[in-house]
Amino acid sequence: MSLKTHFRPEKIIQPFYTGGKVALDQNGRILVTTLDEDVLVTNFETGEELARLEGVCSPPIFHVQLMANDTE
Repeated sequence: MSLKTHFRPEKIIQPFYTGGKVALDQNGRILVTTLDEDVLVTNFETGEELARLEGVCSPPIFHVQLMANDTE
């Protein structure tokens, strides 16, 4: 019997949080987190990185206002 020893990743999840503040929009679709000195905006359902604000968290404190179109 031959065992499989090599596997191909189906999906890779990048780091998105290293401690600090976390925010989720009212619909639970947009996640805002701190990653070192950056702020990441991530689609919570798909894991897709929507935006990265580089070097804005030193120390890691941020305020982000999420705005959405009411027609969505």
